[in-house]
Amino acid sequence: GKRGWRIRCEAAAWQKTGYDVKAKAKTYPCVEISNLWEYDPSVPLMWFAQIQDVIRQHCAEHVTQPFVKVEPSDGMATIWTKGAQDAMKLGQIMHKSFFMGRKVVASLCRKERPFSEDLPKAPTGQLTMQLPTQVWDGTGFFPGA
Repeated sequence: GKRGWRIRCEAAAWQKTGYDVKAKAKTYPCVEISNLWEYDPSVPLMWFAQIQDVIRQHCAEHVTQPFVKVEPSDGMATIWTKGAQDAMKLGQIMHKSFFMGRKVVASLCRKERPFSEDLPKAPTGQLTMQLPTQVWDGTGFFPGA
C-alpha cells in the first residue's frame, strides 16, 4: 500500500448462497434513436405502429432481422440487432440522418429484448357449436371421466 498506511486483511467467509447467474436478464445490442417526433396525445396509436413498421423496413435494408420497439411518449425507438457489429453499423448510418425533417440522435446500448405476451391458445381441430350430450349436474363424478 501507500507509505504510512496499514492494510487490513481478513479471511474470506463463505456466504452459503452464491450469485445466481440465470436470474440476471440477458441483454442484447441495440441502437436507440431519439428526437423522432414531439408526442401529441391526439395522434392514434395505429400511427405509431405504422412508423414502427417503416423504421423496421428501413433498418432491414442495412442489417438482418432488426427488432424495433417505438416509445410514443418519448419520441424515440429502440432497434435490436443480431450482434454488436450490426448495432455499430446501424448506429453510424442512423446518427445525424433525418426523419420527418428532424435530425436523429442515435446511441448504442444493451437492453433486454421485449417478448410478446403469451396469449391464450384457441382450440384447434373439429369445432362445433353443439352442446354436449352429457352434462354434469354437480353431484357424483364427471361424465366421461
